Amino acid sequence: MKRSTVLFYLVHVAKYNHAAAKQLLASEQVMVNGVVTRIDQLLQKNDALHIGDRLLKPGIIWKYYAYHKPRGIESTLNKNISANLADHIELEEHLFPVGRLDKASEGLMLLTNDGSVYKKTLAKEEAIEKEYIVKVDNPIDIAFQQAMEMGIVIMGQRTMPCKLELIDAFSFSIILIQGLNRQIRRMCYKLGYEVVSLKRIRIGSLLLGDLQEGAMLEITKGSWL
Repeated sequence: MKRSTVLFYLVHVAKYNHAAAKQLLASEQVMVNGVVTRIDQLLQKNDALHIGDRLLKPGIIWKYYAYHKPRGIESTLNKNISANLADHIELEEHLFPVGRLDKASEGLMLLTNDGSVYKKTLAKEEAIEKEYIVKVDNPIDIAFQQAMEMGIVIMGQRTMPCKLELIDAFSFSIILIQGLNRQIRRMCYKLGYEVVSLKRIRIGSLLLGDLQEGAMLEITKGSWL
């Protein structure tokens, strides 16, 4: 339905006559998302409309899930692609993945029907941090750390500065605000390293924590973005 005013919806969709609809609005019985509304207020597709306790139009219920993607699964719900997410999780809601991981990687992903989360998570200007634990095939030296932090040209562009901390001779944690395709793997490869394992452990302030591989947890939007 195209955007319309509350009065238009009451008259043309809910089939109240014009006078009755105006009377309901004047008596403050009509509410949008739990708030008393006006005659000329625009009604969005995700708005819930009530007359008293009676629900005339349900709104969209935003859903958010943290998911620990295992290795070997593609970050897509497209069932035409083998090893897709939809074959491994059971959800009734129409969701989409946020913060994709390549097939060989594991870790924290988001599943939601809220497009604003998708846009905010990926927008460079929002600077949403994503943290990863990475293991490589050769001992890490200071030149590798400095180059990774300063930025490396991959796919025709230089990666943004990032923060890297050594865990041991072969492993490090890295914090990015970018999400280029296979970014960490490509950065390491340019420096002569192969990634052995890669796990995302944080998006914003949302931690993977002890969420088990393949498990999913419903969360609130909260302040993790």
